[in-house]
Amino acid sequence: MNIGILEICSATHFTPVITRAKLFNVGGNNIKIFVNEEMLENLTPLIGKNNITIITLKFGESRYKFLKNIEKTYKFDLFFITTLLPSVPAFWFFNPKKTGAKSIVTLHSLNIWFNPFQFNGLRSLVLYVICRLWMRRIDYISVGLDIMKIYMNNELKSKIKAVVIPHTIFDENDFKSELNGKICEDLDPADNFCINVVIPGIYSTKRRNYQEVFNALEGLSIQDAAKIRLELLGAPKSKEQDIEGGLSILNSSRRLQLKGYNVISYDFFLSRDDFNRQINLADLILSPININGVEGETYGLSKDTGTFSDIVDASIPGIIPTGLRVPEKLSSSVLHFEKFEEIFEIISDLINNPKKLMSLKMAAKENSKKYSIEEVRVDVFQTLGIHTSINNK
Repeated sequence: MNIGILEICSATHFTPVITRAKLFNVGGNNIKIFVNEEMLENLTPLIGKNNITIITLKFGESRYKFLKNIEKTYKFDLFFITTLLPSVPAFWFFNPKKTGAKSIVTLHSLNIWFNPFQFNGLRSLVLYVICRLWMRRIDYISVGLDIMKIYMNNELKSKIKAVVIPHTIFDENDFKSELNGKICEDLDPADNFCINVVIPGIYSTKRRNYQEVFNALEGLSIQDAAKIRLELLGAPKSKEQDIEGGLSILNSSRRLQLKGYNVISYDFFLSRDDFNRQINLADLILSPININGVEGETYGLSKDTGTFSDIVDASIPGIIPTGLRVPEKLSSSVLHFEKFEEIFEIISDLINNPKKLMSLKMAAKENSKKYSIEEVRVDVFQTLGIHTSINNK
């Protein structure tokens, strides 16, 4: 089969691109990947692979011409779009079905695509028309979570079939178990009392509630706070609408550092390799996500979140707010908090009960295996009607 994969909206969405390429790089398939030039440095796992060709949209190059060239030049059996923004005019005139392919489009937010029209200015009318136009161009809607598929079918009454493709797949060869908890062992080799907690993601007051985490941390005694290393594994994003919120998070974290708290933050984005190393060094992933932080959407229901991808990829336990729906496959390695003060009560309990932490880590490792390339490929191929014997080739 000839497979096309397109991602020209977000340079940070390289993981879904890699996932789809790995899933379909079997049975002699030929894969062509169309991405922004700036994403290329994060696609190192694919560079040099047989049957995979990467075509880049150069800086300053017209998106419209780039997409039209795909329509005119290539023939595909399946064409994946990992991010589709109806607000980008170049997409208004692009139809992947003109390549002869079945189109599989990832929708990161569902309600905006399915909700009845409500007039809120000319822009709202244009976006509504474009969304409805695109629904005629989509053969399958790809979502990252099982619960999103259920919500799309049961609540939104979608007439388009959904396929669940996790944004990341677990590769045991990439898992660096020897790194897990290493920072804390180095900081306190005598009794390893330190626990290393990371919050991955762009610094945003809309997406995550960092300030409440900081307040809860300051509520601890100095002795207890010294046992916790908190790393904000992201940075403010200049193009993000919430850039001011991102900078405020960075400044607040630096004030905590000056007070002596073991908080690490960045004013730049780490490379893919450095990010992976740091997350593999962690004991826990913390997600203080604002479940209703995006207007009209609910994280974990109508909108996906990278939290679970990070948990799978790093194969470590997570701590999340009670209202965030958890995939059943991860339920045994995820802990919940209702109030932010409870976050550090949970963490302190794990510090004082290392066997409990180890049990959670073992569960996380087993849960991640449920997202192996073999497991995911069977489900995806079955939904798309692809003969599954290709898995063994």
